[in-house]
Amino acid sequence: MSVYKRGDVYWYSFIFNGVRVQRSTKVSNKNDARDIERGAWTQLARGEVGLEEPKKDLTIGDLLDRLVENYKLRGKSDPKNDSHIARAREGFGKRRAKDLTSEDVNNYIAKRLAKKHANATINRTLQFVGQAYRLAEMPAPKIQRLSEKDNARKGFFSDAEFRALLPHLPANLQDYTLFAYLSGWRKSEIASLTWNDIEEDIVRLRSENAKNGEARSIVLAGELSELIERRKKSRAVKQKGGGVVMAQWVFHRKGKQVGEFRRSWKTACKNSKVTRLFHDLRRTAVRNFIRSGVGEKVSMSISGHRTRSIFDRYNIVNEGELRDAMKKVEQYHVAEQKRVVSIGQAAQ
Repeated sequence: MSVYKRGDVYWYSFIFNGVRVQRSTKVSNKNDARDIERGAWTQLARGEVGLEEPKKDLTIGDLLDRLVENYKLRGKSDPKNDSHIARAREGFGKRRAKDLTSEDVNNYIAKRLAKKHANATINRTLQFVGQAYRLAEMPAPKIQRLSEKDNARKGFFSDAEFRALLPHLPANLQDYTLFAYLSGWRKSEIASLTWNDIEEDIVRLRSENAKNGEARSIVLAGELSELIERRKKSRAVKQKGGGVVMAQWVFHRKGKQVGEFRRSWKTACKNSKVTRLFHDLRRTAVRNFIRSGVGEKVSMSISGHRTRSIFDRYNIVNEGELRDAMKKVEQYHVAEQKRVVSIGQAAQ
C-alpha cells in the first residue's frame, strides 16, 4: 500500500486479487489520504465494495464490427458496402476510436487522393466511418466531404455494344446482365429476386431489398418475358449425389445467389473490346426509357430513383448525340444557303 502526491492531491495505490488499484483521495493532507486509503482497502477486503471492470478502449475496428452486424440485422449487407467497410478498416481499424482526429482523417484523404482514388469513393468509405461512430453514440471527429461536382459518369451502352459484350459473359450471368440492361435495376436488387417475387407477368422487388427502401415492380414483356421463361427452365440444379433441387433464386450460380463477378466482367469487356462499367447498364436503361417515350414518373418508378436530380444525371446527352445534332445543324445551314441562292436566281 502506498500514498503519493500527484499535483495538489494525494493518490493511493495497492494490488488487490491481482488487480492494481489507483485512485485519487481528492485531499491534500497526507494523513487524511492514508485514512481514505485504509478505508478503501478494508471495504474491498470485507466485500462491501467491488472493483469496477476496466473499460475497454474501443477501436474503430470494433465500431465497424457493430456496423456490419447492424447491416446484417437490417438486411442491408451487400458487396459494395462490404468493400467500403473493408477500406475503412484498413485505414483506421486499429486506431482507438476516442483518439481519431480530423487531422488523421485529412491525412487519410490525402493518401487516397495521391493514389488517384475518386472523391466519391473516398467519401463513401468515410461515410461508413461516420455511421459507425453514430451507431456507437460516440463523438466523431469532423470528417471532410470532398466535392463530387462533375462526378457523374457518362458511360452508356449502345445496343450494338451490349449485344457484343453479352456472349462473352459466363452463361449464368447473361440473363442477369440482360435483366439489368432492360430494367435499370441495381446488381444487389436483381440478385435478391426469388421465385416468390414473380407473380404471373409481374416481378416485384421487396422493400427490404431495394436500395431506396421502397418496393417496386416491373411488368414482363418482350425480351423480359423470354428471359424469365429461360430462367424457369434453369431452376433445376443437379447435386453431386445425383439428385436435383430447385433453385430459389431467379438468377443463380449452381443454386447459389449471384455474388461478386468483377473478374468475369473485366474479362468480358476485354474480349468484346467494349469497356464499360456494370452500372452503365442502369444509366443506359434510364436513357432508353426516356428516348422511347416513357414518361419520367413511370421511368423513375421502374428504375427506383427517388430524386429528379440523380435521375437527370443518367439522362445525359453523349458525344455521339452531340455530333449527330451538329450534323443536323450543318445540314440545315446548307439547305438554307441553297434556298437563299435559289431565291436570288429566281429574282433575276
